[in-house]
Amino acid sequence: MTTPKAGSAQDSDLFIDLRRHRVQSARDGSVRDAAFETVQPGRSRRKPIWIDLRVFSLDGAYAFVLFTAMLFVQQAGTLSGVVMAGLPLLYMALRRRQAGEILASRWVLLLVPAFALLSVLWTEAAGVTAKYGVEMWLTAAAGIGLSAAIRPTAVLKGACLAFTFYLCASLALGRSMAIADGGATAEAFVGLGDGKNLLADIASTGSLIALTTLLISLRQAKPAWAVLAVLSLAADIYIIAMARSAGAVLALSGAAVALIALALLSVLPRPGRIGAIVVTLGSVGIFAAAFRDLGALVMGLGEQLFDKDPTLTGRTYLWYRANDLIAEKPWLGHGFYAFWRQGNTDAEGLWQYAGILGRSGFNFHNTLVELMVQLGMVGAAIFLAVGLIGLFGLVRHFVEKPSLPLCFWLAYMLYVVVRAPVEAVGYAPFYFSTCLLFAAAATGLQRLPRRAPSKARFAPQAVRLQAYYAARQSRAGAMAGAP
Repeated sequence: MTTPKAGSAQDSDLFIDLRRHRVQSARDGSVRDAAFETVQPGRSRRKPIWIDLRVFSLDGAYAFVLFTAMLFVQQAGTLSGVVMAGLPLLYMALRRRQAGEILASRWVLLLVPAFALLSVLWTEAAGVTAKYGVEMWLTAAAGIGLSAAIRPTAVLKGACLAFTFYLCASLALGRSMAIADGGATAEAFVGLGDGKNLLADIASTGSLIALTTLLISLRQAKPAWAVLAVLSLAADIYIIAMARSAGAVLALSGAAVALIALALLSVLPRPGRIGAIVVTLGSVGIFAAAFRDLGALVMGLGEQLFDKDPTLTGRTYLWYRANDLIAEKPWLGHGFYAFWRQGNTDAEGLWQYAGILGRSGFNFHNTLVELMVQLGMVGAAIFLAVGLIGLFGLVRHFVEKPSLPLCFWLAYMLYVVVRAPVEAVGYAPFYFSTCLLFAAAATGLQRLPRRAPSKARFAPQAVRLQAYYAARQSRAGAMAGAP
């Protein structure tokens, strides 16, 4: 092997190759060595500060701060809004070199906030629509940032910490309120918020995250995280029971079963996963043919299992009124968040009907209906199309290279699908479910990792690294013998 001369172009190429090797090692979680960093001519060497990514994860910290701000938005107020607005921008600024590559595969997700903000052209309240449209852009950026994490398991661990923190605070400082249950009055736990359905949604999502964290910690042999996940899961289930939300129980049950089933399928070989997915899709098709109206099915189960009244706590009247509002502007809707505002006669009447004294924080308790009122059939179609594209992408990733984070994203999408007919989820800006949906869809849209190259492709690199070390030793010897 010929040793290259010091300072030659070949020596420079070897130096660059070695630097790439060290950077890749850092991405895998090892400690980076500052001694192998290149120094451009005319610039003094600066001693960098590296963080051991095996101990502390920036992705996990980002997820923890983001979801904590979203969950405590009613208590923190403006501070929480500043964090939710600034954190995605800061994250994208830190990863500005990868921003183009990240958005190149996920740009279709931006159609959702783009159309929401575009509705300012025909909305009934331009200022309100502009405000929430910009917030939708920031929420989409936050979800895309979660999907671009180098360590996806750290994102779920950070989210588990945030949800556990909020639910423990709810148990310690929360309250209950009287609700109508089958013609009688009962007590439901609402925690730190104003509604039992909101708390049940938070606890259900926290349960899925805690269950996934438990599986991850068992696979990684992390007993401390396993204990935290078990405690969080127990608190979640207890809160769901006290919140008395039938929809949350049904959605969580199906999603939890799907999560465990996907985790078991992930250990099968690729043909086994493909066969299981084909059988599942066929079963879903048969199920959809038998029950064309998923909302009616959920209503029926709620009546039978949880002794709910046929109107599902007044939802049928809300849907009746929503049909009239959709008929007024069927294609583009009334504008993003332009309906539920103080001063709108129709909204004031529905607040009075539901007994909402604060005149805020209400919806039509059906995701598709809510989208059609706000953005019409065009906007609802964009939301559904983007969601389906992300879902198919997740399935494709699961077939090619399954992982526990992928199992969670698929299970969470199933949870939202079951919850959507009786609750409005996944469309509100600065809301955890919207952020998680963007993250799930963005994870499905990211490029599949390349297949591992053969060993023959690594041989030239090994030779070049040996040549580099030989050249470096020759250079050191020459400098030692110089007068």
